[in-house]
Order: sequence, then structure tokens, then C-alpha cells
Amino acid sequence: MLGRRPFTPGTATLPPATVTDPGGNTLILVLSDGIGAAWHDGRMRALLDQWGRCGPTAVLHALPPHLWDGSGIRAEPWRITSRRRGAPNLAWDVTDPVLPPGVAAFDDVAVPVLTPEPGAVGAWADLLASPGASAVLPLLRPAFAAAQEPPPEPDTQRRVLRFRETASPEAYRLAAHLAAVAPVSVPVMRLVRDALGPDVTTGHLAEVFLSGLLRRCDGDTALAPQHRSYDVTTGIRDILLGTAPVRELLRTSRAVTDRLGELAGRSADFPAWLAHPDGAERAGHEGRPFGWVDTRLLRRLGVGTAGAAPAPATDPGLPAYVDAPGSPWRSLLPQNPRQAGPWQLFARHVDARTTGGMFLGRRGEGEVAALRLIRSGSARRASLPRQAEALRLLRGVRAPRLIDADTGPEPSWMACELHLTDGLPAPSLASSGPAARRFTDPVEFALLGRGVATALADAHVRGFLHGDLTPNRVLLTGDGVCVTGWCVQEHADGVAHDISKLGLTLLSAGGGTVPEVFAPLLRRCSSPLLDERPTADEVAGFFDAYITAHSPDPALRGPDDDAPLAVPIGLDPHGAEVVLDFRAMGPHGVVQGTTADRSTLLEAVVGGLAARHSPTALHFHLLDSTDRFLRSASTGTLPHIVTGAAPLLASALDAERARRRELVAAARATGSPRPALTSLIVVLEASSLGADIDRFEDLDIHLLLVEGPRRGPVDLGFRVDLAAADGPVLCHARGPGHGVPFRLPLPRRLPQEAGCAEEFRRVMALAGPANKVNTLDNLKRIRARELEHLGPDHPQALATRCEIGRVELALDRLDEALDSFSDCATGRDTVLGRGHADTLTAHQLRAYVLHHLGRHEEAYTICRTVLRLWANLRDERHPDVLLCRHNLVVALTALGRHEEAVPEARATYEGRRSALGDDHPDTLASGHELAVALDCAGHRAEAHEVASAVHEARVRVLGPEDVATVTTLRVVTASRPPGT
Repeated sequence: MLGRRPFTPGTATLPPATVTDPGGNTLILVLSDGIGAAWHDGRMRALLDQWGRCGPTAVLHALPPHLWDGSGIRAEPWRITSRRRGAPNLAWDVTDPVLPPGVAAFDDVAVPVLTPEPGAVGAWADLLASPGASAVLPLLRPAFAAAQEPPPEPDTQRRVLRFRETASPEAYRLAAHLAAVAPVSVPVMRLVRDALGPDVTTGHLAEVFLSGLLRRCDGDTALAPQHRSYDVTTGIRDILLGTAPVRELLRTSRAVTDRLGELAGRSADFPAWLAHPDGAERAGHEGRPFGWVDTRLLRRLGVGTAGAAPAPATDPGLPAYVDAPGSPWRSLLPQNPRQAGPWQLFARHVDARTTGGMFLGRRGEGEVAALRLIRSGSARRASLPRQAEALRLLRGVRAPRLIDADTGPEPSWMACELHLTDGLPAPSLASSGPAARRFTDPVEFALLGRGVATALADAHVRGFLHGDLTPNRVLLTGDGVCVTGWCVQEHADGVAHDISKLGLTLLSAGGGTVPEVFAPLLRRCSSPLLDERPTADEVAGFFDAYITAHSPDPALRGPDDDAPLAVPIGLDPHGAEVVLDFRAMGPHGVVQGTTADRSTLLEAVVGGLAARHSPTALHFHLLDSTDRFLRSASTGTLPHIVTGAAPLLASALDAERARRRELVAAARATGSPRPALTSLIVVLEASSLGADIDRFEDLDIHLLLVEGPRRGPVDLGFRVDLAAADGPVLCHARGPGHGVPFRLPLPRRLPQEAGCAEEFRRVMALAGPANKVNTLDNLKRIRARELEHLGPDHPQALATRCEIGRVELALDRLDEALDSFSDCATGRDTVLGRGHADTLTAHQLRAYVLHHLGRHEEAYTICRTVLRLWANLRDERHPDVLLCRHNLVVALTALGRHEEAVPEARATYEGRRSALGDDHPDTLASGHELAVALDCAGHRAEAHEVASAVHEARVRVLGPEDVATVTTLRVVTASRPPGT
């Protein structure tokens, strides 16, 4: 099964134990399509169980998920929790993702089955790298039992009907088109697949192969695999051709013929022309024809003989770009909907599903729009109002213009403007064929980058994210770019995720390479440290500066750098943005309201302005401890913010005012332009305001008072009253006398729980033996945030407390570790229940510390209680149960109760030998404790035998100089019988 050169005939195979690592330091990933007999008869299952007992093991399925049940690799979703980094599969906790714990049990070794995609493999990698992490993954289940006798071969009609019932619509359509040109080789099958558009994939071709409809039709064993021919029987061909539109079959045949004409004789896959019995030319003797289209099939396709009229190229009423080569829009299938509200649907996107996705529709006098349909029961239905709200806020600037939306039940839909370029749908960055474009010129690349980054910056300043930016969601319009797909998905990394996807999208636009001047910027966009990623406004500013410096065309340069110092702070009753503009309404203002409302508003002001202005263009000075209002870590740590002791900041502010006045005066004296000054917003308590505020005029310094008294609507330029009787209101000199009512922005889309959990994972991913102190400081900082936002009893806060205890234990701070584990265990007793696995783990850690503090009786009592609770939750040979029993043996030995320790130690040793193997380090540790207990109980001969076996294994696995090996050697020496 294993070999150094598995694809070379005659290569010697290696035993499966070759990759079995008792030390648990080997990760095994098996790539297969699940077709082989070993997947059906249980041999691969047994082998994966063996590997999964020693280290992380998974299967990478070569087929798409909808074909898994037809292979020997079946999978079902289960929730997996890993207790330590790199733990073997056997040590995972596996529970049903829906049912309560204990209702459904997973009895086998958990082996994940993954798709060959970054998301699936990344979820598995996160699980392995993050102690305490949990994820829902497909786990390998037993294959269907093979029938004792093969069923009788069905007749032709039943074979096609069976395929129609089990195959996807795309695979059935592909089968009909293959029947139109069969016999075919595999390269020709790929040409047919490509001719049907990107919605037909290699997975659909695999469905056709596995259906049994195609059979080998040549007996030449000397042919290379890519030249072997496959065909369908006449009966199957007649049925399949009767299910496909004639126009589609004709278009596919012509596309394949044209492509073959380009490749024949020039490609190793196509050594000959497609042959026809009545053709005027003959293939050369060195070429072998792989198939031909007969006259009956030509008539079926509508081609006929000489003089026949050609079939029409398009359906009446359909735009020319529907079904055109390279176009993403296709005619509707019979199962697609025809109506959505007032819109009559006439085309579907290649990525659309049967009743959901993107469609084209008409209404009224022929207005055409792109509609997103979401079927009933879809999880994405809840995101449609958010998508519509995002497009309404963007108002058609670098985004589709929202026409109408209906979030009702059957079906939900949203209609947007369809972008056309020269009468054709605007191509995307992912377009192929004639519309494909690669941005290799630095100025063109910068223009693209500025457009996409500005679109993201416009969204971020309004408080929402894109969520999943990809090349096919960036359209190239005549006047720039149009970004689509807003708010379809959400990600825990928030803005940082948008920036990462921005970098990947621009990298794709450059064909995998980018101009050297932009490479450092794109590397920052994908930095694993989220704080190092730039904002969208920074990216747009970088590209804009490059365009200004290198573009000879002034029309390509961006707007004036003196951008409005404005930020949306909410929505009015009609849903329009209410914008606070410091320059137009100020220069100074006051904010009044409760602490929570002031915090929400200042978060919107500081975060929104920081997203639109770089730290060199805008500073915030937070006096009088007003930084307490910025509660989120992302806002409170912005580089725009300056904090410190109030007297020092006040003195610095006076010095800055004097410096600015000198610069302005010098410019006026010499007739020079007004100097560029960094905008400065000073946030302070109203009680600290002096009488002379005119000293800041014309210096681009703005005062924002909080908790001030009720002033008139024009005293300080503007007033934001968050405590008004009818709700928040913005008053300013240029607005209506009664002010502009608005509602505060919604809380951050990234929940505090998700933010804390993500920061916890980042800290643990960077933890290592060399930076334990730094890890402990970071965990305590996260713990403080969790106590503030989540409370002391939140499961995430308790998990952080437990991890703090582990680091304290590693630093030998035993008393502190005991406090941490005790708090965690008490909290989990209350929140999760006494019998929960996490609760029992915390108690075990508490007992471990008590043992090291010499409090053996307390450690024994805890271990005995926890072991009894584990027995209700786990099998007696589960690693968690065996670990608890091992700790019980250690406590009994320390108490001198050796006779009691011997049976427990024997059960632990035998259990670990069975579950983990003879040479696993945990097995050897239990063998050592058994030898100690036997020796102390007076069973010296057996103790010597066990200790000798453990010592030999530790020499082999850990090495002779390892501390554990030396310790066991002492037991060997001490237990040696007299005279030996």
C-alpha cells in the first residue's frame, strides 16, 4: 500500500507501521477517491484507526462531496473538541452537533474527511493548533455493506433513469453532450465540459464516469490512457439526446470541432482530427481517429446534409449575451423559477442553484435588473436585509445601485442595476476568454487597487463589512470598478478579513504577480498578525499617492487631500445617513447622554474618522480619562489616538497651538499657501473647558466635549443630545432649529464573544516555551476584557482562566495555578454542570497542582470523585479516563497506599497499551507507575520485569539520556532481586 515510488510498477511496498509514530509527532493526510476495494472491506478503516491512535490523521477526498456516498468514503458531521495541541484523533471529544451530549455516541476513532479546499483544511488545522478549540467536521463512517451477489444488469432505459435520479443536473446535461460527440477520449471530454461553461466541473465529469453509461470501445492496450476511447450504446444515446435542446447540442459540437481544429497535430492529447465517414479529407496514417459523428446524429442535431438551413443562434427576446461563449449568463433550466415579485426572469448566472443565486429579470417597459434570489429555508435568508441596507448606504458608488427588495418568504429577492459595458455585462476580474484582463502595468494596477480599496473604505466608515471579497465580485466598468456580493457572509476577523481578501483579489488581478513597488503592501494585507494589516483607507491612499506621482494624466489622480472631516453617526427616520462634519458644523461641539450612549457615539466617530484618514492626517487627544469611552480593543489601540496624564497632554496641546499659529503667521507674511496641518480632535470633559476657545480657530483643532451642560444649539457649533426625550438629535447652526433626529448605529457586527475568542486563539497559536511570561500577560489582558464584556461565568472566560493556570503551572507558580484551576472548576460546575468534560478536566488539573504542593490527600479525593464521573461520560479505555486513573495511582503511591495503587496502576497500563500502543509515551509513564507500586508493595520480581520492559521501550522511544528513561532505570536497579 505504501511505497517510495507508488506510481512506478514493481516498486516494493512498505508496511503501514512505517508512518506510525508512537511519539505523536507525525501528521498523516490520506488522499483518495474512495473507489478501491480496501475502502469497502474495512482494511483502510482499520489502518486509519491505527494511525489515529498515535497522531493527527485525516482523509482528503478527491471527489466532490455530493459523490461521497457513492464511494467507500462516507462521512457525517460531528462536533470535535481538541484538548491539546497536535493531539491524536483518539484523544478528541466527539459529540453530535445538534443533540445534547450523551444522546448520540461516536464509537470509532474520529477521522475527518476533508475537501481539497483551503477552508476545510484550514478548519482542521485550527483544531489541531488550538487547545480547547471546537469545530464541526465530517467524520469517516463505515462504507455501505457490499451486496453478496451483484444485482442483475438493468435494461438501457432503467440505467439512464437511475442515473437521472441520482446525478446532479449538470452531470446529466454533460452526459447528453458527451453522447452527441461520442466515442470520445478523456481530453475531448474536457473540451465538452469547457464548452458547457464554468458551472460544469470535473466533479460532474466524474459523476458521468461513475454512472456506468460510458464503456471502453477500443481493445488496443498499447494506446496511451489519454487516447483511449469511450462510448455509449445506441439506446442510451437516443435517450440522452432526446433530453437536451438541439441548439445547445449544436453549439457544443461546433465549439469542440473548432477547438479540435486548433489543437489537432499540435497537442499530444490530440494526434488526429475528428473523423467523419463522408469527409473529404483523411487522417494521416500516423494519427488514430478517436471518434466520429455519424449522419443520424447530425440529423438529430439539426445539421442534416448539404442545403439544410442552420439552426437559429439565439432565442427570440433573449439578449445576445445570454448563452454567448464566455458569458456568465445562461438560459433558464426547466426547474428554475420564472417570476420574482414583479420581475419576469429570463436568465441565470452560471453559479446559480436551482432556486437561489443570481438571475436576470425584466419588468414594466423592459427594465432589466440583476436579482439575487434566496430560497425558502436557506441560512442566507437572514443576510438579505443586511445586503440591501449595505447597497442603499453605498448609493451605487462603486457598488450596484439597489432598485428594490422583498424579504418575504417565497422567495426572498433583491433587484440591483445590471452593469453593462458596450452592451455586454461588465466582466469581472475572474473572467476568462476574450474578456480576461491582467493588470501588469503599475499605474493600471494602482487604479484598480484604489477603486476596490476605496469601496471597502466607504463601507467600513459606514459600519459594515464586505465579508467575502473575491475576483468574481469585482466588475470592471467603463468608469472604474463595481464591487458586488456585499454582506453575503460574515467573518470573525471583521475588517482584517476584508483587507486579507483585498490583497488576495489584487494578487489574482496581477496573474499571481504584482509590480514590485506594491509587493510589501500586499504582504501586509495578508499578515498573520491582524494588527499589522493596513486599513482600506491606507491601501487606497498608498495607491492614490502612486498614481499622483507616476500618472501623466491628471484625470486619473484622486480627489483633493483636504477631505471632509465627516463621519456617519446614525440614520434618520427615513433611513438616510446623519453625518457629523467637524469642519462644516463646528469647529467644536458637545455630546450629552448616558455613559453607554456616549461610548457608542465616540466609537463611531473615532473609528469612522480613523478609517478615512491616516495617522499622519488626523490625531485624537483624549483628555480627562475620556479614553474609557473607547471600549473595543480595535478602536482603543488606533495609532491616531494620543493618551496620557492630563497635565502633560494639556501642556502638549498648548505647545501644538503655539506651533500652528507660528506656521500660519509665517505663511501669511510671505504670501505662501496655508501650511498643511494635521487635523486634531481633542476629547475632554465639559467641566475642563476654559473660557477662551477662540484660540483654536483656523488651526484645524476641534474640541469635542462630553457630559457637558445643556447648551444652546449654536454655542459650540454643534450639539449631539443623546438624552433627548424623543431620541438622539443632532443640532448645529446650519441645520433646522429643532435638530436632526437619528438613531445610534448598531453595536459592532463582531460580537465581543467572537472577538475575545479570536484573540485567545491568536495568543495560543503564538505561545511557546520561550515566551511563557509574555503569553501569560496576554492571557490576563484577554481575561480582563472577557470579565468586562462577557462576565466571569462565560465559558470563554472560564477557558481563558484555565489556560492561565496551565501557563502558571509551566512557570512553576503553583499557588497561582491552583487559584486559577479552582476558580475555573467552580465556575464550570455552575455553568456547564458537574459532569461536563471541561469541568472534570479543570478538577483534574487542580488535583495535579495539589499533588505537587504535597497535599496528596486532597488530590486523591478529587481524583477518585472525578474518575467516578468520567465513568458516566466515557468508555473505561478513553484517554481522559485513563489519565484520571493514572493521576489516582500517583496520589495513592504518594500516600503510601501501595496495595490499593497496584490494581489501579495495572488497569491503567493495560488500558493505555490497548488504546495507545505499547510504545506510546503515556503508556510508558503508566508502566513506570505500575513498577513503582509493585516494588513498594513488595512484588519485586514483577516490578523488575515491568520496569525492565518500560526502560527498554523508553531507551528506544525517548533515548537513553532522557530524564524519564533515567528515572525508570533507577526503579530497575532498586527492584532487582538479590543475587542477580
